[in-house]
Amino acid sequence: MNYLSLSAALEERPLEESSLEASIVKAMTPVRIDQDKMQSYLNCIFPKPTKKGDFYAKNRRYAVNEYAAFAGNTQVRIEFFFNLLGQIFERASTIELDSTEAFFREAVPSLVQSVNKTSIIRLGEKMGTETKKAMASLFNINPTTIQPSETSKGGYDIIVDGVPGHQFLLGLTPFKQHRDLDNIPSNFTKEEADRATAGMADVHSSDLAQRAYKAARTAQAYLFGAPIDTESMKTPGKRYFLPLSFDFESLNNILWTVSPLLRGLRVFENLDRGMYRDGMENFYHITLRPYGLSTRVTKELYANIRKGTHVINPYYSAFAMRYMAGIAISLDKDIVRFITQGQEDTIPYLALSRWFKAWRSYYVRFKGDSGTAGRVMRHRDLPISCNSASSMEGLRTARKEHGLAVYQDLGGDHGLSVTAYGTLAALPAVDDVDMNIVREAERVADSVLRKGLALGIPIQQLTATEITSPVLENETTSERPLVAAFEDIQKEGARFAGIAMGIDYNSGVMITAQQGDPTATRGVQLLGFKKPESLDVADFLGYDFANPGDAPNFRRASTVMSMLTSGRMTAVDVLEPLMKETAPLVAGGPLEFYGSADARNGADDNKDYSSKGAYAQLEGDFSYSILQVCYMYNELAKLGTMRSIKQIVDDVVKERKLENISTDPYERGLYSKFMSDSFDLTTQSNGALAMAFLYWAMSDASGMATSNLMGQLYEQYGNPAAANAELSNDPRYFHCAKSPLQHMSHVFKYFGGEVFRRVCQEMADLNRKTLYSSLASNEYMPSAVNLAEGILPLAILLSKYCTEDGAAAVMKAAEEEVERCKPDPSIEADDVSAPGVKEGFMFMPHQMGAHKVLRRRPRLAVIDVEPGGGKTLMLLLDIMCCARESDEPIKPIVLAPNRLVVNWCEDLNKASDQWNVVPLTVETYSRWGEEKLLELISNAPRNTIFVAGMSFVSGKSIRTEVAGVRVVISSTCEFLERFGFNYIVTDESHKAKNLRSITHQRIKKMYCMPSLRYLRIATGTMIMDRLRDIVAQVALLSPTVFGTDLTFGEFGGDKVTGAELATRVRGRLQNHVAVVSYKRKHWAFMLPNPVDQFIHVRIDDPDVEGSSYHQQVYTAAYDLMVDLVDNLTKKEKAKTRPTSGDEDAAGDDSDEDEGSSGDSGDEDPVDNEDTLGIDEDDGVVGGSLELQNHLAYMEMLLTDPMQLPTLREQFTAAGYPNFKSAKLRAILERVSSHFEVAPERDPTQRAHQMFKWSRGCTPRELDLAEYEGKTYMARKKSEDYKRQDLPPSLLPPPEDPDYWKLEQTGKLIIFTRFTNNCNAVYDALPEKYKRVAVRFHGKVADFGESADINLDRFKNDPSCQILISNEQAISEGHNMQMASRIIRCDTPWSPGVYEQSTARIFRPDVSAANLDESGQPGDLRREVVFIDWVMTVGTLEVAKVARLMWKSVSKAVFDEHDNYRYEPLRGFDLEPISMTGPLLKAKHQPEDFREYFMAKRTMNDIQSSEFSQMRKTTVAKMVAIPPSPMDLPGARMLDSVPIQAGQRINDRTSFGLMRFMDWVSRRKLVGVLRKDFREVLNALPVYTEFGNGLVVGVNFTDCKNVNENGEPFLDLRTPVSSLKVRLAGTNEIVSIPYGCVFVATNVTPKELDAFFKNRKTTATDSDKKRINASTRVTEVKVDAKAVVEEELTRTVDAKVGSIAEAADKRKRKRKENVAAGLPAETGVSDIKPVDKLTTGVKDGRISRLPETVPAKGKKKIGSTSPMSLDDMDGTDQTLTLIPSVLNNFVALYADSEDPDAAGLKQYGFVSFGDYAYVDVTYADEFNSVLDFLEENFKLDSTSEDRLNDIQDGFAVNNGRMTFNSRLAVKKLGANLTNFFLEKKAASRSRQLVKVYPMVLEEGLRLMIDLKESPAILPFIGRKVAGRTRGNTGKLLRSVGMNVFFAGTTAAAKQKMNELIKAGYTIDNVADATSDLDGLRIVAAKEKSTKKPATKPKK
Repeated sequence: MNYLSLSAALEERPLEESSLEASIVKAMTPVRIDQDKMQSYLNCIFPKPTKKGDFYAKNRRYAVNEYAAFAGNTQVRIEFFFNLLGQIFERASTIELDSTEAFFREAVPSLVQSVNKTSIIRLGEKMGTETKKAMASLFNINPTTIQPSETSKGGYDIIVDGVPGHQFLLGLTPFKQHRDLDNIPSNFTKEEADRATAGMADVHSSDLAQRAYKAARTAQAYLFGAPIDTESMKTPGKRYFLPLSFDFESLNNILWTVSPLLRGLRVFENLDRGMYRDGMENFYHITLRPYGLSTRVTKELYANIRKGTHVINPYYSAFAMRYMAGIAISLDKDIVRFITQGQEDTIPYLALSRWFKAWRSYYVRFKGDSGTAGRVMRHRDLPISCNSASSMEGLRTARKEHGLAVYQDLGGDHGLSVTAYGTLAALPAVDDVDMNIVREAERVADSVLRKGLALGIPIQQLTATEITSPVLENETTSERPLVAAFEDIQKEGARFAGIAMGIDYNSGVMITAQQGDPTATRGVQLLGFKKPESLDVADFLGYDFANPGDAPNFRRASTVMSMLTSGRMTAVDVLEPLMKETAPLVAGGPLEFYGSADARNGADDNKDYSSKGAYAQLEGDFSYSILQVCYMYNELAKLGTMRSIKQIVDDVVKERKLENISTDPYERGLYSKFMSDSFDLTTQSNGALAMAFLYWAMSDASGMATSNLMGQLYEQYGNPAAANAELSNDPRYFHCAKSPLQHMSHVFKYFGGEVFRRVCQEMADLNRKTLYSSLASNEYMPSAVNLAEGILPLAILLSKYCTEDGAAAVMKAAEEEVERCKPDPSIEADDVSAPGVKEGFMFMPHQMGAHKVLRRRPRLAVIDVEPGGGKTLMLLLDIMCCARESDEPIKPIVLAPNRLVVNWCEDLNKASDQWNVVPLTVETYSRWGEEKLLELISNAPRNTIFVAGMSFVSGKSIRTEVAGVRVVISSTCEFLERFGFNYIVTDESHKAKNLRSITHQRIKKMYCMPSLRYLRIATGTMIMDRLRDIVAQVALLSPTVFGTDLTFGEFGGDKVTGAELATRVRGRLQNHVAVVSYKRKHWAFMLPNPVDQFIHVRIDDPDVEGSSYHQQVYTAAYDLMVDLVDNLTKKEKAKTRPTSGDEDAAGDDSDEDEGSSGDSGDEDPVDNEDTLGIDEDDGVVGGSLELQNHLAYMEMLLTDPMQLPTLREQFTAAGYPNFKSAKLRAILERVSSHFEVAPERDPTQRAHQMFKWSRGCTPRELDLAEYEGKTYMARKKSEDYKRQDLPPSLLPPPEDPDYWKLEQTGKLIIFTRFTNNCNAVYDALPEKYKRVAVRFHGKVADFGESADINLDRFKNDPSCQILISNEQAISEGHNMQMASRIIRCDTPWSPGVYEQSTARIFRPDVSAANLDESGQPGDLRREVVFIDWVMTVGTLEVAKVARLMWKSVSKAVFDEHDNYRYEPLRGFDLEPISMTGPLLKAKHQPEDFREYFMAKRTMNDIQSSEFSQMRKTTVAKMVAIPPSPMDLPGARMLDSVPIQAGQRINDRTSFGLMRFMDWVSRRKLVGVLRKDFREVLNALPVYTEFGNGLVVGVNFTDCKNVNENGEPFLDLRTPVSSLKVRLAGTNEIVSIPYGCVFVATNVTPKELDAFFKNRKTTATDSDKKRINASTRVTEVKVDAKAVVEEELTRTVDAKVGSIAEAADKRKRKRKENVAAGLPAETGVSDIKPVDKLTTGVKDGRISRLPETVPAKGKKKIGSTSPMSLDDMDGTDQTLTLIPSVLNNFVALYADSEDPDAAGLKQYGFVSFGDYAYVDVTYADEFNSVLDFLEENFKLDSTSEDRLNDIQDGFAVNNGRMTFNSRLAVKKLGANLTNFFLEKKAASRSRQLVKVYPMVLEEGLRLMIDLKESPAILPFIGRKVAGRTRGNTGKLLRSVGMNVFFAGTTAAAKQKMNELIKAGYTIDNVADATSDLDGLRIVAAKEKSTKKPATKPKK
C-alpha cells in the first residue's frame, strides 16, 4: 500500500522528479490510471476533511461514515416496518372489534418515539446515545465480503454487512410468526399441513389484516422486485444493490395504505442529497439482503423447516424475514488494477482485503468500536494502493538511485544485534528472506480468501475455529466435502504463519505473516536495533557493574533467559509433545522441569525452591528458553537441516577421546536414563535428548548434596562445611539463579553440557537463509520473531561466548570500555590541544573536570550538567580535541532544539574563528535545497561542525505500506545518514525522554548509524520529572543499560525500589557510559543568591471589586471538575468488571481531528515540554485528556477570566467589564515593587524590600537600597538560607563596602504556562510598563509581533525591561542574566521545567573569577535574584505547588544520594502526590502541605549552606585553555554556509558586519514610517549566505501599527520579514529573511569593489526560486536610489535626520490645517525629506562604479554582465501577477509599489490607491458590519443600494445564512459594481463613507477607498463583524495595486504573453497560468440596475 502518493495527491502537491519521494512513488506504484479517474477515486474513496464548508466537508470521516450509519439505520427501520405490519396483521380482529381509530390514535405517538430512537440527523447534529449503541451492535462485528462486481464488469465489490434481527432495539415485541405452526402435528403430511395452515389463515381475513398483508407484499416487491416466497425464508437470499438516491420514503406511503391514521408515523428517511455529491454514487451502494427466518425461531424448528418436515404459513413470509443492510464499495477494473498494483490476476482478494482493512478502520466506525490496534487514525495515513511483500525491493532501489545508505543487516559478530528494548537478536539479512516462499505464502493466503468467500464465510471468520456459513450449514452429507476443503486450505495457510516476509533496516521494520491468520501481516519495529559493543555482550554474560562497596550489580543467568523469552515464546501446546518426551528422561531429577504438570498448569516460577533442597534452581523461564532451542533443533533435525543428536554425541566422544562415561567421576551415572556408559542412546528424540543432556549436567553443576560435584568436594576437603564454602569457587559450579550466564562454560565441561553446546553451535552456524526458510516447512515451526529474538541469540550466546576463551575476550574488551569511562586525573589545562581555539578562551574549573573524563575518548558519554554550567563549551572542546587526536577524521553532528541551534553556532564562534559551523534546520534546508546541501556537507573540510535542529531531524517523512504494514521513511534522517557522521551529540536530551515520541524515534534512528564512533547526550535536567526519565535518554546511547524501564532485568534478579534503586541505576549507568555530572554548587562562587518569596492571594479578596463573582465562577468550574472526576472514577471501576457495551471504549472522536491544532488559548505549542505535566500514575487524571484540559482551564480562570470569551461576556453582564483578579493585581504589585523605590524600609514586613537609604535604617540581608541614583545590596553575612536582620546602617553605602555592595539593577521576567495568561498580564500592565514590555510565546504573530525579535530586544535593548513569557518556550538555552527577578504566574508541573526556567537568570558571573590584589574573588554584578511565586490559596494551585516541591525534594535525594549534607531530607516521609480524585476535590490551604513546604525549605537551607561552603573552598579562578593553531589536514574556511535566522557570525573581514535588526535598532529607525524606511535601505551593502550584494527591496509583515493617519510605521515588534538583495556578480535578486542578513557598516563606496569581490556568489537560478518560495510573504518592492560618495553610515544618519525632520513638518502642517478649518491632509503630501548630502554627488548618483557592478542599462534577472547603480532605480523588468475573480471579472493584480508597475498603464492596467476592507462569511457578520457603519458614519445612497443588493447573495447553508459567491453573481449580474473601475474623489464630509461590495471566489469583501473616505482610517485594525476568528470580520488596510480586467481567462493569458514579449519577466508565470485555469466564472442573470435608495435591511 502506498501512503505517500495519497498525501501528495490530496494536497495537490507536485513532487520533484529528482526527489526521494518521487522515486519511492514510482517504485511503489508502478501501475497508474488516468488522471481524471485517479482524481475521482481519491475524491470519492478518500474524501478529505476540511475546516471550512458545510458538514459534508468538515466531517472527519466525510460522508462515508454516514453511509454506514444510514444503512444500519435503514436496516433497523425495515425490520421495524415489517414487524409493525405483522403486529397489525396478527391483532387485526381485536383492533377492529374494539376501535380501530382509538387504537391507532393511542399507538402512533409511542410508535413515533420508537422510530426516533434510530434517527440519525445528519448535517451537523450528533447521534443520540441509543442510536450509537444500535450502530455499534450492527457494525462492530460486521462481516466483510469481496465478490466480483454487480455493477462494473471486471471490477470487484467490497461489502460491509450489518447484523440482522435488531428490531428489538425499538422496544416492540417481535412478531410471533410461528405460533400457528406449533399446533400442526408433527406427523402431518405436507398436504395436511397446507390445509391446516390455510384454515388458520381464516382468522386473518379481516380488511385490516389483508391491508397489512398487502402492504408487506408491496413493500417487498418495491425493495426486491418481487414478494418473498416461503422457500426463500429458509436461507439467506441474494444481495440487492440500491443506489444512494433510492427513495426509501416511498415505503411510508405504502404503510399509510393500511390506515390513514398512520400518516403521523414516518418510518423511513432518504439519505440527504448533500451527502453523496461529487460522483459518490458511482462508488457506493446500499446493500439489502433478505436473511431468512427471524432469530426467534428455535434451532430445532429452523432445521426442520429446512428439511421440509415443517412448513411456513404463507402469510408469515410477508412479516417473518430478517434483513441485513450494509454498504458496498464498487471498484471498476482499472481502479482494482491500481489498488492491487497489477496483482488483480494473482492475489486480488488478498490485496483488496489488506487495502480495505485500513480504509474501513478509518471510515466505518461507531461508538462502541473497541481498541485502536491496527487502525488508521489519521487521514494522511490511508493507503491508496496495495503492494506485495516483494515490493520492498523498490525501497532499496529508490535509495540506491539517490546515493543513500542501504543497510543489508545491522548485526555484529555472529550476526547479533542489540534491540531497541535492550535484549539481543539475530535477525536475517535482507537477502536471507526467500522471496519465492513469500510469494507462495501470499498466493496461499489469497486462495484462503477466495475459497472462503465463495463458501459464504466473511473475511472476519476465515481464521475462526468454528465457522458459521449458510453454504456450509446446508451441507446434508456426513462427509461435508466443502467444510473439509476449506479446512485443508486453512491448514496450508497455517504453514506460513509467522514467517519473515520482508525486512528493511533503513526504515526499521520487519514484516512477518501473522500467526493464526494467513491473510494478515504484522510489522516488527527494528528502529533502535544496532550492532552490540563488547560491553553490551558482557552485560548479558554477567558483567558486574557495582561500584566498590556496593552490592553486586550483574544480571543472573535466569534473568537473561527471561529477557530473551519475554513476549517471544512458542506456544506451550506446540511444545507439549517435546515436553512429554523429555519428562521421563529427567524424571527423578533434583531440578524442577518446566514440563512437569505443576509448571504446565501455571505454577509460580518465582516460588521458594527450598523444599527441593538448597540448590534447586532450574527456573521456569530458564528451562522454557532451553526447551525452545531444543524444539527448534528437533524440527531442524527432522528436516535434515541439522545433524542428529547421535552424530553430535559421537563427535564429542571422539574429540574428548572417551571410551566409557563412567570413568569420569563427575559424569558417573548422570545420563543412565537414556545413554549407556558406552554412549549408546536408548531413544531417538533429538530435541528431548538435547534437553536431557543439559538437564543432568546442570543438575550436577548446581552442587546438590547428592551430586558428583559435591562428592568430589567432600573428598577433597574432608567435611561438608568446607565443601559448601568452596562450592561457588569450583570451575564446574553453576547456579542459574545465582550465577552469571558466562558460567555456563562450567556446565559445558560436563559431557552433557558439551553436547548441548554443540547443538547450539551448529544452529548458530547454519546459513541464515536456510534457517529462516525452514520456518515455512510446517505449521508448528516457531515464528521468525521467536527465532530472531529468543532462540537464535540464546544459541549464539551459549555456543560462542559461554566458553572460557570467548567470555574472557569479551570481558577484557568490556573492562577497557569501562576504564575509558573514568576521568584521567593527569590531564591539566596545558595538555588541552584544541585546534583553532582562540587565545584567551577560558574554562570554569568544573568544565576542566569534565574534559578529564571526555579526554579518555569514551564511546558513550552523558553530560548531565545543570543549566549555566557550560555544557556546550565542554562538548565543543571535546569535538576539537577528538578531531586532532582521533585516528580517523571526525565528522561531528549536533542535534539541538530549534531555538538552541543559534546558541551552538554562536558559542563555537566565541571559542574559535577557525571552525565552520553549518546549521541544518527546516529553514536552511528550505533555502539551500537538498542538492546544494549535499554538495556542501560532502565536501566540507575537517574543521566543520554541523548543528541540526530537532524539528529538522524529526520532520519530513514518507509513508508507504508493504503487504499491509506501514513503513515510515524519515527522509531527513536518511539524507543525513549518507554523510557518515561518526560523532553525535544531542543537546537537551530530555526532549527525547518519551520513548514513543516522534522526536525520540528520529533521534534514535540517527544514533543507530553504523558509522558512529562517539555518542553523547547532554542535558541540564536529565530527570525532568521522575527517575524513569533517564531510561529513554540513555537508550539513545545503549538500550542494554535500562531497556525500556527501570525494572529491566531487575538489576541482578532483585526487585529494588527507592534509594537502593537509585544507587543501582547510577551504578549501571556510570559503568556503561562516561557520566559528566555537575550541579550549580560546583560554580557556586559565580552565582547570585536566590530569594524565594510566596505571595498568597485569595480568589474572593474583599478589596477586589467583582471577586465574589469570580469565586462563584471558579466554584462552578470546580463543581464541573468534581462531576468529571466522579464519572471518570466510575468508568475506572467499571473497567474491572465485564463491560456491558454501554460505555464507549474509544469514543467517536478517538482519532485526530485533522487540521485542528486544538489550541484555544491553552498552553503554548513552542517547545512545550510541560504541556500537561500529568503522568499516567496520576489516577483518573493521567488517563483523561478532558480532565487535564479542564484543569488547565481552571488555572487560566484563576489569573484572568476575561481572556476567556464566554466568561468575558458573563463578567460584563454582571457589571464587571474591566475585572482584574486578585492574582493579576498581585502580579502587577510585584512589577511595581521591582521598579519603584519605597521612601523608607517598612520594619513590619519580612519580605524583601527596596527603599531609599537613610542613616540608621535596619535592612535585612539582601535588601536593596537606593542612594544617589545607584542601587546597593545589603551583603549576606550568615550561611543559612533564611535572611537575617542586620544592625543599623550608619554610613552611606559607598563608604561602607563591607556592609553594602553596588548592585546591578536587573530586568524582570514574568513566567506563565498559558498564552492567555501571558496576554492577560501584558494587557493589564499600566501604560508606563507596557511601553517597556514584550511578550514571548507561540502566538505573538497574531498581534503582528515577532517572538524572536521580542526576545532579542529584551536581551539587548536597555529600554526593554519586562519580558512576559510562556515558560516552556524559554526554559532552555537562553541566558537571561540581565534579569534579576522572576514572577511566576503559574506553577510548572515538573521540577525539570522549573529548574530550566529559573536557570535563565541564575547564571554564573565571571566577575567572581577575577581575583583582586589580595587573591580574593571579585563581587558579582548581581548578588541576588528573586523568584516570586503568586499562589491562590484555597484552590488546586496549592496542591500543585506542593507536588512540585515533593518532586524537587525527591530529585535532590537521588542527585545527592552519597552527599551527607542531604541526610535530613531523608527524614521527611513525603507521600507521593498524585492528581487523584480525592486530591482534586479538596480545597487546599498551604497548611495542608506543611510537611512538603518544610522539606523544600530544608532543602533550600542545605543548598544555601553548601553553596556558601563551595564558595569558600572552590578555587575562584577561570582556567585558561592554551591557543592552538588550526592544523587539521585540509582545514579551510568555507566561503558560504547556511545562516540560521538571528545568528551572529564571526566577522573575519574589516567590513563591520552587523545583524540587520541590530543595525536598525542602533540607527534608531523604530517609529519611522515604512515608506520612509524603504528609502533608508536603498542600495545598502549587505552580507548574506549566498554572497554579498545590495538591498533593493523590503518585504513587510502584515501591518499592525499605524499612526494617526493610518500609515504603517516600523516597530521592532512588527518587523520586516525579508529583504530583497541583488547579489553581486550574477545580478540575481533574492528574498532573504532579515535574520540572515548582515549590514556591512564599514563599507564605503570606495570599498564596494573589494566588498563585492570578497566572496563568490553561490545562488543559482534554482536557488533563487527556492529561496523566494521559502520566504512566504507578500512582497512590496521599493525604489533603489543612488548611493552617495560618502560613508554609508553618514548617508543613513543624514537620511534618518531628513526623514525625521520631514515627519515633524508634516505633523505641524496638520495642526495648522485643523486650526484653519481645512482638511488635515491639505498640502501634507508635498512635504518631502530633503537630501542634505551633496558631497561627491552628481545628479543624485555616484560617478564611479565598482567594476563588478554592471554598466548602465536595463538587464534581465540572471544576467551575468556587470550592473550599474544607475540601473538601481528599483525596476528589474520582473513582475508578479496574481489572478483572481472580482465580481465575476477575471483580473490580474500587480503590486503598485513595484517600480515596474508604473509602466503598466500603457498595457491597460488600472492603478488605484490604498483601501480598507472587511471580509464576512455569514449574514450575522454582515449585519454587524452594517451596525458599525450606521453607528459611526453616514452612507451615501449608492452605497446603501449596493449593500441592499448584495444581501441577495446569502442563503441557508448548514442551518446558517452564508454568503454564496456563485449565487450572488447569478442573482445580481450587472448590478455588481467594480470597485477598481469606479472614479473616486476625496469626500469633504468627515462622516461620509462609501462602501463597495466585492464578490470574491471565497466570499464577500466590503471595500472602502481611503482617499475617498478618510474617515474610516482611525478604525483600521478593529473587529467590526462581531465574534469571528482570525482576520475575518476585522477592518484591515491593503496597499494599492494595478489591476487588469479581462473578459475571459484566455484574454488574461494573452495579456501575460503581451507583457513577456515587451521584455517583462513574470516570475510566477506557471503558477499564474495554473491559477487562471482554476478560476470559475458564473453566468450572471441580468437584473435592473436601478432601485430606489433604501437603507440596507438586516
